[in-house]
Amino acid sequence: MSHLPLNSLNDLLEVEGANGQSVPYLGYVEATIRFPKSLLGVNIEVPTLVLVVPDMCSTLSSVLIGTNTLDVLYEKYAEIAPQNFESLPYGYKVVLKTLEIRKKQSVDSNLGEVRLHSRDLETISAGQIKVLQGSVSCRISDVGKWVIVESPKSSSLPGGILVTDSLVSLPPKLSRCIPVTLKNESQHDITLSPKAVIAEIHAVKSVQPVKTPRVVIRCRSGRNIRD
Repeated sequence: MSHLPLNSLNDLLEVEGANGQSVPYLGYVEATIRFPKSLLGVNIEVPTLVLVVPDMCSTLSSVLIGTNTLDVLYEKYAEIAPQNFESLPYGYKVVLKTLEIRKKQSVDSNLGEVRLHSRDLETISAGQIKVLQGSVSCRISDVGKWVIVESPKSSSLPGGILVTDSLVSLPPKLSRCIPVTLKNESQHDITLSPKAVIAEIHAVKSVQPVKTPRVVIRCRSGRNIRD
């Protein structure tokens, strides 16, 4: 891709690796990836942004295709080709099936995203579990009282940060804040930027009370305590 103009990343985003260190990207190029008819049964072209890294390992060039390209591929494939993956090579069949599930989950239950409410940087120490307040941005007005908080699929959290799935009640106010439990499973501290996407909220079909068995505890005095 040396014939394509290299653009700077400085004004777009800052990329971190799993260890919290900056990734030395040289920039990005605007390219079109062509998925051939011999593999998908139809020619599909996807315009995308390609990040360029320094060639530090070998003289051979390699390309890693991410979901920013594959999600678009699936949408185009679903429009012009029958959704029958059985006749495709195994690797493509697995990828398309995974993208189909991602698409259904996103359309069916995703109600919005949760951004870090703090205006300051938030640092989560190595191995620490931390509850942060998140501002909810809903895609629809009638969300309901209860929602599920899960890891974001639209954007990636720093490597090592995991979201604890939870059921929360949305405040009635227009500016909604909910608690999000994050765990740093890495061996180094990780800092989150203000307004960073830290979770997603999903629809709840039903909430049912769990019947807990009654426990009878017999004390030394012979009196029974029922719980």
